[in-house]
Amino acid sequence: MIEKLNVVSEFYHDIQFPGHYTQEEVLRKSDDFFLSEYLKLAYLPFKGRILEAGCGTGYTTHVIANLRRDIKISAVDFSQGSLEFARNFSRINNYKNIEFIHMNLKEIKLNENEFDMFICSGVLHHIENPKPIFHNLCKLVKKNGTIIIGLYHPWGRTSVHLRQKIFKITRGKMRWLDPRIRNENWTDQRKNTWYRDQYEHPYERDYSHKTLLQWFEDENVSFFGSIPNYDPLNGHDVSYNLHMLTKYGSQGGLYIFVGKKN
Repeated sequence: MIEKLNVVSEFYHDIQFPGHYTQEEVLRKSDDFFLSEYLKLAYLPFKGRILEAGCGTGYTTHVIANLRRDIKISAVDFSQGSLEFARNFSRINNYKNIEFIHMNLKEIKLNENEFDMFICSGVLHHIENPKPIFHNLCKLVKKNGTIIIGLYHPWGRTSVHLRQKIFKITRGKMRWLDPRIRNENWTDQRKNTWYRDQYEHPYERDYSHKTLLQWFEDENVSFFGSIPNYDPLNGHDVSYNLHMLTKYGSQGGLYIFVGKKN
């Protein structure tokens, strides 16, 4: 397990996901941020504290810091290369409300009941046995705090897994088959970073929304909302799976659940 964790750490030190970006990109994303409805509501208090577990190069971190200049963000990651870019970006662009911390989520050392919110998106599906990590992260959030988790969905990853096989056979050719590489106005460096993260990652595992709902129940976390939208009361699991299969495969098959700690 330790050896596999080191391989993943070295992988992210090399590619530094999600890649290098500019302040102009951060400002542009701030106007169309996928979590803005959760970050602007009253339950995130003035001068509150956010933990971002697995921040990478800090793209999402800086978007949130720009949206809410009043809050303090503790952003942790185990890739020194990614954190180096994130810290330099903060310094150059004068962000004062972010603290970047080099830390392994399997050995997280932060105070319990310290944060009003934690965000961990696109991270736990790259770690073996992530449930204990989720348990420890929940302990860091205050009562009534907000929990935001993003995971790969098995139905949402169907098309990605198919392309993984194609790219393995073609040795990385035909990258235009990936919708984001084809359609996003990215630099070649960003496209290559996306490609390697999606198709050459040394470890990943998919988790259904039902599994994440069980994690919430085990930690006494109430489901609050999701991207894409899911209604647990009506039990539309088949339609949700089909929605992930047909609509979110082009985005990598990631879904996000929001909960409140009871």
